[in-house]
Amino acid sequence: MDKIRVGIMGFGEVGRHIYRLCLDDDRIEIVAIADLGRPEILEYLLKAETKGDIDVKLEGNFLVSSNGKARMIERKSMEPGDVL
Repeated sequence: MDKIRVGIMGFGEVGRHIYRLCLDDDRIEIVAIADLGRPEILEYLLKAETKGDIDVKLEGNFLVSSNGKARMIERKSMEPGDVL
């Protein structure tokens, strides 16, 4: 069965929570994360508010985890179609 490919628009508290939930589900793959913030800051926030360890690292413009690579898209303003 193919994985469900998901893009997250907004990586605030709710977006980060959804990301963490998807890491534990083999059926879901996060492929893109779009936010106004810088990827380095978003990675820091994800790690800082996660209880316990989270195996995630930023490599260029990709957030890499055991679940795969998610492209980090930083835009000052965007429409949902800009992620594609």
